[in-house]
Amino acid sequence: CHGDYFSRGIYAHRLAALLPDDQPVFLLHCELDGLTDATTVEAIARAYLPEVLRIAADSPVVLGGWCNGGLTAWHLAHLLRAKGIEVLELLLIETLSFNARPPLRWLRKLFDTAGTIVPGRAGRFLQRRAMPHVWNRIRSDASFARQLYRFARKRLSSAPRVQVLDGSTSRLGGRVEDGFLAQMISRYVPPRLDVDVTCFIAEEGNHNRTDPNFWRRLAATVNTRGIPGTHLGVVINERQFLAKALTEALQRVAARHAARASQARREVGRAEEDFFSAAAGR
Repeated sequence: CHGDYFSRGIYAHRLAALLPDDQPVFLLHCELDGLTDATTVEAIARAYLPEVLRIAADSPVVLGGWCNGGLTAWHLAHLLRAKGIEVLELLLIETLSFNARPPLRWLRKLFDTAGTIVPGRAGRFLQRRAMPHVWNRIRSDASFARQLYRFARKRLSSAPRVQVLDGSTSRLGGRVEDGFLAQMISRYVPPRLDVDVTCFIAEEGNHNRTDPNFWRRLAATVNTRGIPGTHLGVVINERQFLAKALTEALQRVAARHAARASQARREVGRAEEDFFSAAAGR
């Protein structure tokens, strides 16, 4: 899930070309008509699902994504697991972990619930634009989420009047993201996964945004790997280093899967031996 909805993932094509030739890579691009501020991560993942099911053909898969694409890959993993498809690993490249944090997960649900009750522009603001404003505030202050959680809980109990704020842009990671993207990713609340996760984190920049520790309560296991460069630089300037790290991760996943399959075959063999031995004894 390359997450580049404006230039069709050119960076991802160049990155995939650096992976081993015997490693099949399928890039997923969103073809939904009319991407707007109402577009959701869940809708994009659902659009990807039929194609992934066709390609996987009940075989295990490895999913990955950069930035917002990592969130789409997360939800796609959730959908695949619900279909019984094994997801061997989820590779998150500089994926923002804000909504993996309990206070923000609670706050997102609060905004969504309040938005269905409050009519008109105020309700639409709560559902679509409140979370980008929250993300804008906490990107440099990790304690703000806890403060906001306590404030929102106190204000909710006193039934406050809602004030609509002007503006349709949010500043994420030091630059303004116009339109649907900032709103889409800030509204997404990742579900729990029984999948192993590896986070590739840029060594430069604001680590508060991509802190992998918050994924630990939502995933089976979480590993981290540092990559030289910035949020954007890891997939552009440092893509050779990233490709090497991805290759090592894929090799590790393949070896682990082969070991598990071998162990399963041995257990089946022992079970068959025990069955025939018992049958012969009768």
